[in-house]
Order: sequence, then structure tokens, then C-alpha cells
Amino acid sequence: MIAAIACMFLFGQQQEGFQYKVYEDDKIKSSEFASRREALRRQMPKGSVAVLVTNPLHQRSNDTDYRFRPNSYFWYLTGCEEGDSALILAPDGITVDGKTVKEVLFVQDKNPGAETWTGVLMGAPVAKELLGVEAVVSNKKFNEILTSSKATAGELVERPQGLSETVST
Repeated sequence: MIAAIACMFLFGQQQEGFQYKVYEDDKIKSSEFASRREALRRQMPKGSVAVLVTNPLHQRSNDTDYRFRPNSYFWYLTGCEEGDSALILAPDGITVDGKTVKEVLFVQDKNPGAETWTGVLMGAPVAKELLGVEAVVSNKKFNEILTSSKATAGELVERPQGLSETVST
């Protein structure tokens, strides 16, 4: 009987997805990260675009990953602690989903089935709320938005290595 109830609970969680919970309330505030991004944008030359990526997750053995640590520069500007993420800063703005923004964060899509085993991801709506970035989208849109920023930017640093194969290039 207890096993049946536990299965129903787990099945129900998978259908709805797990909620992303913040357990630490003493972290740096999103407004601090926003001011850091703004300070960098003010120093960037006109027509330039900054692209920062964090590291992908690396598999240790069949069902275990190495402990993840985000790229220091990326974390300093975003506070995002998830792998396969990227940030584009564009002082002159770039278009994302029909809206012109100066900063875009790319995060992994939520996958309720996998989150049982890999841990809960923020996903775009929660990342936007928690991290205070102007626009947050799926990392699957990275190449599309980066390519569109090349058309408007006079200066673009080469895309550094970092995002895993899950992101199209």
C-alpha cells in the first residue's frame, strides 16, 4: 500500500514537474548582478556584443557527473549556477522574440522526467524571476540569436567553446 502511494506521488510529480526551490537566502541579490552587467555594458564599445558561456556538465561515469562549477566571469555577471548556459550583452540592443533587449540569458529547458535523476532546473521563467536578467530563453535559441546579433553588431568576439552538443551551432 505504501509503495503504491509513493509511486502515485512520484508519477504525479513527473507529470507536473518539480518546483525549483531556493534553499539559501543569503546569496548575492539579483540587483547586484544587474548592476555588474550594466557597468560592463557601459564600458563596451558602440556596436559590440559580449558573449559569455558557462561550462557544460561532464560525465564522470555511466550515471554520475562531475560536480559542476560555473565559469567565474559568467557567474559574476549572472549568478546562474546551471551548466550549458550563456549570456549575451549588447549595449545597442538585440531582438529576442520581437522585443529589443540589452541582455539575454540562455538556460536549459526543464525536463521533468530527467529531473528525478539529474536535479531540478530553473527553466526560463524562474531564471528570469530569480536572476533579474532582461530576457531569458532556451539555450536551443543561442545560435539563432547570436547570428542575428552579428547582423547588428560591428564587433563580435568569436564564440568561445563551452556549450555542449545539446546547443545547435
